[in-house]
Amino acid sequence: MSSYGLAGSGFGALASTGALPPAAVALFSIVFALSWFLDPRALRRSLPPRIAGSLLPLCIAFAAIDGAWLSRSWPAALVHLLPLVTAVRLLVRAREGDHGVLALLGLAQLLAAATLTGNLVFLFWFLLFLPSASAFLILLEMRRGHGRSLRRTPAPAAAPPPAPQRAEPDIVVPFPAGAFASAFIGVALLLLAGAIPLFFLLPRVTLGLYRQPAGPTRFVTGFSDRVQLGRDGRLEPSDTLVMRVRTDPPDPRRELRWRGLAFDHFDGRAWTRSDTGTRPVPVQGRFYKLEETAQGTRWIEQTYFLESLDTPVVFLLGRALAVGREAGALGRDASGNLYAQRPRGSRLSYTVLSDAVEPDPAAISDLFPVPKEIGRKYLQLPDLDPAIARLAREVTRAASGRYARALALEQHLRRGYTYSLELDGLAGPDPLAAFLFEAGEGHCEYFASALAIMMRQVGIPSRLVNGYRAGDYNPFGGNWTVRQRHAHSWVEAWLPPYGWIEFDPTPSPPPPSRHAFVRALTDIGDAVGLWWWAGVVRYDSSRQHRVAGRAAAWVTELGGRAAAAGRLVRDRWPGRLLARSPDHPPRIPWRWAIWLALPLLLAAPPVRKALLRARARLRRRKLPRATAVYLETLDLLEARGFGRRRGQTPMEFARSMEPHPAAAPLVELTGLYYAARFGNPAPPAPGPGFAPPLRSLRSALKKNPESPI
Repeated sequence: MSSYGLAGSGFGALASTGALPPAAVALFSIVFALSWFLDPRALRRSLPPRIAGSLLPLCIAFAAIDGAWLSRSWPAALVHLLPLVTAVRLLVRAREGDHGVLALLGLAQLLAAATLTGNLVFLFWFLLFLPSASAFLILLEMRRGHGRSLRRTPAPAAAPPPAPQRAEPDIVVPFPAGAFASAFIGVALLLLAGAIPLFFLLPRVTLGLYRQPAGPTRFVTGFSDRVQLGRDGRLEPSDTLVMRVRTDPPDPRRELRWRGLAFDHFDGRAWTRSDTGTRPVPVQGRFYKLEETAQGTRWIEQTYFLESLDTPVVFLLGRALAVGREAGALGRDASGNLYAQRPRGSRLSYTVLSDAVEPDPAAISDLFPVPKEIGRKYLQLPDLDPAIARLAREVTRAASGRYARALALEQHLRRGYTYSLELDGLAGPDPLAAFLFEAGEGHCEYFASALAIMMRQVGIPSRLVNGYRAGDYNPFGGNWTVRQRHAHSWVEAWLPPYGWIEFDPTPSPPPPSRHAFVRALTDIGDAVGLWWWAGVVRYDSSRQHRVAGRAAAWVTELGGRAAAAGRLVRDRWPGRLLARSPDHPPRIPWRWAIWLALPLLLAAPPVRKALLRARARLRRRKLPRATAVYLETLDLLEARGFGRRRGQTPMEFARSMEPHPAAAPLVELTGLYYAARFGNPAPPAPGPGFAPPLRSLRSALKKNPESPI
């Protein structure tokens, strides 16, 4: 049964990766269920020997065909071979060694699954595999011990007629469920105790499992080469998970936006990027360096856990200064957009360092000139309704300076227009004019487009940015959970000396209504998933070095505290204990000494007795069963105050118990003990054994605990 658990949990882990075709999963499940009810020995005998012996070579030949023509991938063919061989072995197993082969095949499938996925479902199958492995090891050792005992037992001498052989009277020995459970738990804990240090100490491969294929790709909107306005219909929000983000320091109250793509060119209906070429980002140590660090930088570190998205965009917060090298090869275009090269359908995890300094309005001045390249690219305007320019000038008439004009336009849109996912009435030739002067409502792309164009109308370089709002803060995991419904658009304006500053003209949409209990369960599940990725899957060599450094620092600090405590005891306590003068007699802390010694004195006898009993039980395991049962009986009597005197034979001791009700069962037990040790080695058919008189003895002692001796 344990070998079935190993094979089943290993296959379950492999099937959960998506590496097996659905037909193969269904076929193996049917074979797995049938093999439990079929007799594999009979099935093997029914097959011709030539066919039974050629099953494994046929599996290997199929794997070769699979690797060369079907899947055209030798690693995939090897993955397909493992469940195939397991299914064959389940159907035709005939020897005891086949259970060991099934266990090894289950382990191989589990290891293959570990290299193919980092999904939390793998943890479920691993937790099923662990108890099966513990039970398998225990049962294997029990079987080996039974085999060794049979080999040590001498063969009975041939004598007519053959008599039933037994070395002592039959003793009812049930399956040691308690001992098996203890050993089971002990082996499981031992495996965990050995695996946890290995997890932290073994060298790490820097690629990491987060970049491995992780199921179907998730399609996200807003990150193509074009943002189109003027479409009718309704946008349906989706709860598809996009990414999780942790910030250090965490600040759930701050309004955060995860920047994705910036667009600079507007033709009246759509935003595009005028320059799509990318250049590699220079590397400096463990990071890709994006910008120089200025004095007064306020660092904020973000760790992103992206799902398998259909976009190579690297998301970041605000003014990013550096990106961790774990993101892979990075490219950057002229608008500051970052792209990572990663396999299709793979997750991505990386770290970003950003500057979180808020701009000081007093430091922003129109005296700083706008660079020609910035003006040429980010002040571009198409042919639009002249009313848009008049509205921009009217809103900013009372504002002095670029920053004040930008704030005035932002507040005008926030307060004068309504957020809506309905797009009816915006499909004309000039969707911005329809939004500003007719509909008066729209989604974030209309708000951001209107702000960017009106900023350009009053001489502020600007561009449209697509990304995500902060998302839902998870207090259990300390992270932001970002879903597709958090997709968002805003504006970046060029305001020297800070450079690009974010402005968000869109009113905040109402949050989705969820019951508090449902939200708590969702957050807990999300936190567990993030813990699995951050603490297990993403545990690479760099994190290993950081953990080792923290452990070394902790040990050093602990050693320093111990040394300081030792110096304190050495300097102060001897003087307080040995001070001898008429005015200051020796001050010995008797009260503390008594309070400390009293529990030790009270606990010493029970602890000593428990240790002696444990040692006695260990010794009895090596004794014959009758002797072990009789010694257990003596311990039971001694615990009730019925001790055997020196020089008393077992039967004398039993009869000295009379007239106590426990005397009769003790005499019967002693007789069985005599028969087992000194009687005929081949007595007649076995009787009920030690169990009934032992139960009677326990019952009599419980009802009549007084000693007659």
